[in-house]
Amino acid sequence: MSTRTFGARIERNIDPKLLKGEGAFVDDIPLSGALHAAFTRSVHARARIRTIDVGAARKHPGIVAVFTCNDIGDLDIEMPLLIPHPSMKHPRTQRPLARDQVYYIGQTIAMVVAVDRYAAEDAAGLIAVDYEPLDVEIDIERSRTRRRAPLVHLEVPNNIAAHFVQVSGNPDDAFAKAEHITRTKVQVDRSTAAPMECRAVAAIWDEVSGELTVWDGTQAAFDASGVAHRLRPAHG
Repeated sequence: MSTRTFGARIERNIDPKLLKGEGAFVDDIPLSGALHAAFTRSVHARARIRTIDVGAARKHPGIVAVFTCNDIGDLDIEMPLLIPHPSMKHPRTQRPLARDQVYYIGQTIAMVVAVDRYAAEDAAGLIAVDYEPLDVEIDIERSRTRRRAPLVHLEVPNNIAAHFVQVSGNPDDAFAKAEHITRTKVQVDRSTAAPMECRAVAAIWDEVSGELTVWDGTQAAFDASGVAHRLRPAHG
């Protein structure tokens, strides 16, 4: 945030529409015949995947397709690192759908596509995953310092993905002149935004124009622009 506005009141520009019930959400986009997706997610913080049985899900009424990592071809790769940094000696990213192992509760394992949301969610619940649970350490400090602490990734020693030290000004001189010094250790947990509408995407393909129109983002994004992204194929 700019230092000119840090701590200053910033006027919101989306409240009038929300207060009048005119907010724009993905579900308000009129897409005839739209398909819906739901995911089967890991119930373990760390486990090997023995088998994934999607037979019952594929037989469920209204199901168009069911995907595991074996069904997505060239997309079955580790996703690119969003923001690389020299301090990240052991960066790790996940695959679109888990292969062989899961690394946190909620990791996506399978995706169901259906004619409506209800069929998709019901079928996702029918997918049977046979897990081999692995040991975990939920305390951050113990996971780093405990001897033989369970590793999230076997190739990442001490569960440390990055080590970053930042110094501003001359702290040694300031401490030397200080009358009192207080030491404290601060742990910053993972945090997230909490929009009224969770992250969602809607898309439609136009075979005539060769355009894929994608609506994505949260409430504020739709109200601010009112338009979608239109993408043309590379050869278009």
